[in-house]
Amino acid sequence: MNQKSRIIVALDVPRLATALNLVEQVRAKVRGFKVGLEVLMQMIADIGSAMSAEVAYSCADMQRELWSRLRESLLMIDPKLNDIPNTVGAATYQLTRLRPDLITVHTSAGTQAMRSAVAQTVEFGSKITGITVLTSIKDECGTIFGAPVGRKVSVLSQMAVDAEVPAIVCSPQEVEGLHNQWPEVIYVTPGVCSADTEHHDQARVLTPAEAIRNGATYVVVGREITKSDDPAGAAERI
Repeated sequence: MNQKSRIIVALDVPRLATALNLVEQVRAKVRGFKVGLEVLMQMIADIGSAMSAEVAYSCADMQRELWSRLRESLLMIDPKLNDIPNTVGAATYQLTRLRPDLITVHTSAGTQAMRSAVAQTVEFGSKITGITVLTSIKDECGTIFGAPVGRKVSVLSQMAVDAEVPAIVCSPQEVEGLHNQWPEVIYVTPGVCSADTEHHDQARVLTPAEAIRNGATYVVVGREITKSDDPAGAAERI
C-alpha cells in the first residue's frame, strides 16, 4: 500500500485469479482496492456451483488468499446495500467479519437503514460509506429521484450525515460543495479518468487531479488501470 496515494482500484474483473494478479501488480502504487458485486457474486457462484468438494476447497483457498492480500491495503467492499433496515444491518454485520475499511450502503435506503448499518460496525471498526447518485446517472435523475443531480446528492448526503455515516460516495462534480459543507466526512469519488481516457458508462466525470482539488479523499479508478497492458505503470501515471 502506498500511504500517499489517493487511488482505490475497482477490481471489477471476471475471474478471481485476475483480481489476485492485479492486486500483486499494483498494490505498491495505490492506496487500496474496491471489491464490488461482480467479484462478490463470483465468490458465491464459484463455491455454490462447484462440482466436487475438492473444487469448492480450491475456490475457498483462492478467496482466502485474495482477502488476505486485500487487507494489506485499504479495503472497500462495495455491495451497494439497499433494503429494509433489518436486512441492511444484518448484511453489514456479515461483511464486517471480512475486516474492510469501508462498506457501501445506498443512502436512498433511508436514514434508519443507514443507522442500522452504522450500528453493526462497532465490533470491527468498518466505516459505512453512503452512496448518493450513481455516476452513470445524469439526465434521468429527475425521472428516478424527482430532482436534479446536484439537489438530490445534497439531500441524500444530509441524510447520511444525520445517520452518522462517516463517508460518502459522490461524483467529483459534486464533491466540492459537499466538502465545503461537511469537511470532516470522507469522500470517495468514482467517475474519474485521465483527460485522454474514454468515459465508458460514467456520465459525471472529472480527472483524478480535479477530483482531489475539489475535496475527494479517495478516487476510484477501474478500467484505466485494470484494462491496461501495464497496470502498475498506469497507476503510477495517474
